[in-house]
Amino acid sequence: VPSNNISRLDLSLNPADPDKLWVSSRSGSNGNKIYTTNDGGTTWINKTTASLDGQRIEDVLFQAGTNDVVYLATDYGFFHFDANTQDWLPYNNGLPFVTRALKMAPFYRDGKVRMASGRGVWEAPMATPSSPIAQPITKHNVVYCSRDTVQFECYSVLNHAGAAWNWSFSPSPAYISSSTARNPKVVFDQNGTYDVTLTVTDGSGASSSKTVLEMITLDNTCAPDSIPGLSLQCVNAGDYANVPSLDITTNNFTVTAWVKPDGLQPEYTGILMNDGTTAGLNFIGTNQLAYHWPGGQWWWNSQLEVVSGEWSHVAMVVEPTGISIYLNGVVSRHNRTITPADLGTMKIGSYKAWGSRNFKGEIDEVSIWNRSLTQEEIRELRHLTRTVDAPVTTGLVAYYQFNEGNNARILDKMGTRHASLAGNAVKINSSAPVSYGESHRLPINADGNYVFGDTEMELEFAAGTVPSGEVVVSRLHYLPNVLPSNNPSMENYWVINNYGTNGFTPLTSMKFKSASDNLSNAIKTDPSLAQLYKRTSNEHNAAWTLQCTASSTTGNYLVFDNTCNQTDFSQFFIASSDPSTEILPIELLYFEAILQKDRTVKIAWQTASELDNDYFVIERSSDGRNWEGIKMVDGAGFSATPRSYSSMDKEPLLGHSYYRIKYISLDDDVDYSDIRHVLLQPIKQITIYPNPADNQIVVAINGVEGKVRFRLYSANGKLKKDVFITERQQTIDVSNLTNGIYFYTLEQEGLLKNGKLVIN
Repeated sequence: VPSNNISRLDLSLNPADPDKLWVSSRSGSNGNKIYTTNDGGTTWINKTTASLDGQRIEDVLFQAGTNDVVYLATDYGFFHFDANTQDWLPYNNGLPFVTRALKMAPFYRDGKVRMASGRGVWEAPMATPSSPIAQPITKHNVVYCSRDTVQFECYSVLNHAGAAWNWSFSPSPAYISSSTARNPKVVFDQNGTYDVTLTVTDGSGASSSKTVLEMITLDNTCAPDSIPGLSLQCVNAGDYANVPSLDITTNNFTVTAWVKPDGLQPEYTGILMNDGTTAGLNFIGTNQLAYHWPGGQWWWNSQLEVVSGEWSHVAMVVEPTGISIYLNGVVSRHNRTITPADLGTMKIGSYKAWGSRNFKGEIDEVSIWNRSLTQEEIRELRHLTRTVDAPVTTGLVAYYQFNEGNNARILDKMGTRHASLAGNAVKINSSAPVSYGESHRLPINADGNYVFGDTEMELEFAAGTVPSGEVVVSRLHYLPNVLPSNNPSMENYWVINNYGTNGFTPLTSMKFKSASDNLSNAIKTDPSLAQLYKRTSNEHNAAWTLQCTASSTTGNYLVFDNTCNQTDFSQFFIASSDPSTEILPIELLYFEAILQKDRTVKIAWQTASELDNDYFVIERSSDGRNWEGIKMVDGAGFSATPRSYSSMDKEPLLGHSYYRIKYISLDDDVDYSDIRHVLLQPIKQITIYPNPADNQIVVAINGVEGKVRFRLYSANGKLKKDVFITERQQTIDVSNLTNGIYFYTLEQEGLLKNGKLVIN
């Protein structure tokens, strides 16, 4: 500002015109205390008058919606600027004689100006009414769930006495609580962007309208996913997921989840645990399942031990008469009188965020019910996602699949209780044996042929030993995470769980029918092309073993006879030796190169499927023509499910960098991705040395184009040097300056650097 007094500057902006602002200087001398600009600071107009002599200005406030109504709070008074007299008029009525003002704020709702001082907080009517200035706001501009209610608010310059509001949205949303409310609640149902218009009218009839184009974007990803997708991975203490308040009080409750612990879990590690009243499912001892609940016994041991490094389906069912713990559908019951628990916020993977009780491993498919599921439901739902036409969603109050990508969001796929990551918890590719599909449960107590409902599977048990208990068949409409062969003949796989006697007389036959209800002509002609593979029910590794080939077909069923010698159950997958069904080599879902804040580049990509993929090479170029390999990343070999990869270029090229991904197959075939581009600007570095200085200083600049203005001020704000720096290292003579402390500024468009210089 013209006075060069930069000590304790305060600024106030006209929200209707960002080029208009007022600036006050607390230490400004008489005649140099307050300035205004109409052109963003290019030129300044001195608005100081004799009325301010002897006053130290503590704060300046422009009253929006007026023609230059400005307030000044000083150490002994309060003023407003009168545009007619072009003078500062006292506005002290009702204030103590010694006020010692500290800060001002407008309160447009009631037409008041408020001030904090050494003698309390005060308010007075504004010197003149403000004309309305409309301003709609909301917390988030991107909404990820079509079930979420978006709360809008009016943050307008508006006196609410007799005021009116009118909101409109384009396109029209699914629900508006009231278009004439100050703060309507709105639900958006169609993906895309929405323009928001707010019109406000004050009690005198003056109005203002503002439209914010594309103010809201709906990217609805909260519908239940049919595939496993991603899982929650916790490694260290503090890694977990925060669940918002369930806000229920109950002793009829169920939680189910898939867990894959990494090693022995700490005592009382939480799988799902309430933050308030201690209630939830946890580990004790050597990875044995246990629980906490009012009326229960936290030391009770279910004798159900979760295997490390392997997926397991776990559940806790709470009833007034006791707690049932399940491991892979096998129950352990603790009969007790169970009292209701107040369930609020919860943690997935932690016991109340205690550092010593954090889960280490993967968790997926967390389902929370406000009712007690039956054993039949637990078993039938074990391998199924909670998609719309899957059974038993009644009472399901929250459902977390962790499939939103590697960000902090965890959408509630059933309601609006969206969770979030904590600590360094991340989401990684899930290998849990779950998917959309069908399940059917039958008791098998005698030999004969059994048809398993919608799964369209038939099992014929021979005379002799039978399961003598329940058998549950699940047909999953998805490929397993690792395939035994590159040639799947059916687009699904089966999991059969036997809850009866382990081992039985070899089956007479097994009949499988694909969910797509078709067989290739080659297999219909030669059923032996269909190969039956098997691995254990919860397996995620490539542990498939070939059992046999189909003996015949009937309709679109594949029939495997007693030569397959099946005496137990597990996962089953049918592959083909017909080469016409081979999967394509690489299907890339996305590839991106993103410049990070620390000036590194993150390279990330995801494949939908991989066939014989040995490894990737990240290649970089400065011109998009000549390439060099900078990092090798192992491929999956074979995968039929999405896989994510990422790497960091910690030393990217200065200026333009181009990136691409090179694929190399096991047979040394090569292919390439599209090209991505990153621009790394040079760092603007300015150094002044020596400091302290004697007779001269050197100003060294790097990464800055054009001239830079250097100005040096004394401690009392007097300009002592004003020099343009045009060389990379420029010497400035300071021998004529007295010893002491000086302050400097270096300025260029888009650049401002301040500092202190000591001259000996």
